[in-house]
Amino acid sequence: MNRITLFLLALLALSGAYIYFGEYEAERNKSIEELKAKKVFSFIPGDIGKIEIIKGGTPQPYHIHLHRAKGNRSWHIEKPIEEKADNEAVEKFLLNLAQLSMDDSFIPTTMTLAPYGLLAPTEEIVLTKTEGETPSLKLKVGGMNVLSDRFYAQRDNEKQILLLPAFEKAGIEPTLFSFREKKLLQFSEKDLTQLIIKRTVKGVRPLSLSLSKKGENWEATSFGTTSESDIDAVHELISLLSSLEASSFVDHISGKKEKELFAENRRTEVSLITQNDPHPIRLLISTKTEDGNFYAKREGASKVALIPPPLPRLLTKRGEQLRQHRFFTVEQEDIRSFSIKTGTKGWDVRREGRKWNIQDMKGEKKKSNEMELIPLLKAIQNLAIYSYALMPYGKEPEKAFLVELTSKRGTKKVQFYAHHENEKLIYCTLSPKKKKWYRLKEGNAKQLLALLPLLEKAP
Repeated sequence: MNRITLFLLALLALSGAYIYFGEYEAERNKSIEELKAKKVFSFIPGDIGKIEIIKGGTPQPYHIHLHRAKGNRSWHIEKPIEEKADNEAVEKFLLNLAQLSMDDSFIPTTMTLAPYGLLAPTEEIVLTKTEGETPSLKLKVGGMNVLSDRFYAQRDNEKQILLLPAFEKAGIEPTLFSFREKKLLQFSEKDLTQLIIKRTVKGVRPLSLSLSKKGENWEATSFGTTSESDIDAVHELISLLSSLEASSFVDHISGKKEKELFAENRRTEVSLITQNDPHPIRLLISTKTEDGNFYAKREGASKVALIPPPLPRLLTKRGEQLRQHRFFTVEQEDIRSFSIKTGTKGWDVRREGRKWNIQDMKGEKKKSNEMELIPLLKAIQNLAIYSYALMPYGKEPEKAFLVELTSKRGTKKVQFYAHHENEKLIYCTLSPKKKKWYRLKEGNAKQLLALLPLLEKAP
């Protein structure tokens, strides 16, 4: 094959490729143009500064005005109330409008739309760009008088009727509630330094809990008793508060009624203090309403919200659980050694690589792999307080067992006691600082004692 033949073959291949890709690009451009032609609106959501939605008919007609200043990303509701809007909800509404795409269209030849099976428009949407006062885009929306998988829309000053799939209608028919800021507390967990929960509801056991951040850990103070908190439980509580949202709002409530609802003897109070602001963010939750919900409001805010019952119940319950702290707040991989001593038996256990060296009170030594002692380590970690300032009555408590644990954070030793209360065996411990008795969570001590044979059976 000579050079001329090779050249002609190469030229032929290039020509074929040029024709193929040229046709592909033309087809691609044609598809893009067809998609553009089906678009109801052509606008950039970030350019819009005003939104007006007029909803007629039944059951609840409404008129909503939203506005944001040029260069400002925050939306505000101007009508029928005045307050900050949920930016995410407004942006989602604009995006739904920008993505509306019609299935078909036609130009009616009659004065009314009834002959085509179309009902009168029930919604009108008006969008205005930030740089102008003249409405930029208008759209009327209506339904059909028969069951259909479509609805229709009509642009301002146009006769053309646009038919759209029914599933897109929900995205452009928002309610006032959907635009309102429903989050009751706005804060960053990393900036939080203190969290205080107080409950002074008449007829209900009072709650007073203060959580203070100490480095990477949290310290809990309740009715004068201070202890280390369970970090996981604290994070769960903070997550619950940050996700607290209103299920509805009460816009017409008198000052007298509001004062009664949030009186000190009828509320739970949650205060959050951040490192950037010395003034606390305070949330007030009232007693249960007749329909089972709870009134709630952020102190200083004008709007009163309704929140469902699980949230305030969980909030106070989680606060009480934080007082039930663990004695040994350490990860298993950080444990270097531990010892357990009962009245007649005792073991010293030290980590050596992936094995544990076990020595009993008689000096006998054994080895155990890491996996075999995991249930026992979990039982030590689960040792936690059930209640504070429990003063045992009757016979003086007897020493039951002692646990000493050494980790990267240091060594901690706790002596546990046993006594009978109402013919039931109760385990407790004595605070070395406060000289107060702490009662253990039921089952914690029994679980630990039941697992001690693991140390005896170790090969």
